[in-house]
Amino acid sequence: MRRIFGSHGYYRRIARVKTFLSSLAKVKRKDWGERYCDWTREDWHDVIKSDECALSVGQVPGNVWVTRRPGEEFLEDCLYQSLTDLVR
Repeated sequence: MRRIFGSHGYYRRIARVKTFLSSLAKVKRKDWGERYCDWTREDWHDVIKSDECALSVGQVPGNVWVTRRPGEEFLEDCLYQSLTDLVR
């Protein structure tokens, strides 16, 4: 099976762990990007920046594997939802 899938460009990989975005959050991010895409380096100079912090509340019980093609690494079907999303 692995050889047949491989001949079609599919390989087994460990899924990336990411926080999934809601449909509303995706729309808001897109709108924000479109609103500020024309800003120059000087415009951004006056913006206060802060870092986010990740908190791990548990462990993934082993690796989650997906079968995907190269370049599909960040498609939602090839990701593992982070545990912080499951708590909400």
